Amino acid sequence: MILRLANSRLALLTGTSLVWALLAAGCNRGGFVPGDAVPETGEKLPYARFLADTGDVVDLTQCAEGKRIVLVLLRGFPGYVCPYCTKQTAELVRAVDRLDALNAVVYVVYPGPSDKIRAFTKSVTRQLEERPDFSLPFRVLLDVDLAAVKAIGLVGDLAVPATFVLADDGTVLYRHIGRNKADRADIGTVLDFLKGHAAKSAP
Repeated sequence: MILRLANSRLALLTGTSLVWALLAAGCNRGGFVPGDAVPETGEKLPYARFLADTGDVVDLTQCAEGKRIVLVLLRGFPGYVCPYCTKQTAELVRAVDRLDALNAVVYVVYPGPSDKIRAFTKSVTRQLEERPDFSLPFRVLLDVDLAAVKAIGLVGDLAVPATFVLADDGTVLYRHIGRNKADRADIGTVLDFLKGHAAKSAP
């Protein structure tokens, strides 16, 4: 009886461990391997001109004079709205006032078909529990043909998720390159970096 109970508990523990192992493997399956073109800290971002969701062209080196740029590259639309992209964007919305206070402007790049932007923004609105007419407090930049993704070296299941903090001339000050689709820059880490950089840059 005792041996049977011990075996049952062992089976339960083994089964539980197996479930967690499978979940972890699922999260890391198809882990991203960034290309050689991904800029290191101190290098210039190799792609700076984007078409915004409003139809106008945004040149990152021309539109943020004196500010730091928080550039967030999402995965895009791999057949569905990525929940990790939705969560990350909602966190950016919640932090936008703090980012603005640190003299930083946010741009989010959404790779893939432009007709999927609406589904993505609706998903973010639901996450934030906002009104249906809510609009994001920062610009969404398009990368329909993945030109930016390829130039920056972030191809992978549409795009490798990444976050860069740039100087106003496009120089990379900070970067976080996702190891998998769930690996995103922590907004607290980005805020701390901006605070530290501001303190170093102060006269």
